[in-house]
Amino acid sequence: MSAATRERLKEAMLELVTEQGYEATSVEEVAALAGVGQAEFDRYFASKEECAIAVFDHFQADFEAKVMAAYGAEMVWPDNLRAAAYAIADWAIENPRGMRFGTVEMMWISEAAQARRVHGFETFLGMIEAGRDVATDPDSIPPHTAGRLMGSVAEILTRRMQGKGFDARAFVPELMALIVAPYLGEEAAARELRIAPP
Repeated sequence: MSAATRERLKEAMLELVTEQGYEATSVEEVAALAGVGQAEFDRYFASKEECAIAVFDHFQADFEAKVMAAYGAEMVWPDNLRAAAYAIADWAIENPRGMRFGTVEMMWISEAAQARRVHGFETFLGMIEAGRDVATDPDSIPPHTAGRLMGSVAEILTRRMQGKGFDARAFVPELMALIVAPYLGEEAAARELRIAPP
């Protein structure tokens, strides 16, 4: 098997899905854009779904590595969470097709793909829940706060990504205010809206 052919097929899948959506994209189109026949596609992927998930996995690995590195570079919450949020924004700016593919198109592929997408978001739950360690009254914070916040962020991000002209960096202060409020209070949340980007 040729790794180069597999990469061409993944790139073709990404390009077509970004342009016309997953449902409208066929295996025949992916193979043709990659410069191979459908039989060659079948040598590398068992289905259109498998190829699409391979595209997601490729981007997700790079995405997580960069976000985790940014989070680890700061020692205090919410500074570390803010650094991670800007890393997410910067990654989205550098990889707009990959970000749209992961946040929007993965919803339409299959239940397995949706579960993969949700798992990707859940990777960052611990970053949010770390706010409990610095809260004045951690016992007053409901146990599922981080999950609820992650769901809200995912929903807002997905909705914004479907529109035109989404400014990922400009979204960070709003995101941070939303997350910080339950842990540090409204004053800290309002302060997030005034912090200049790095």
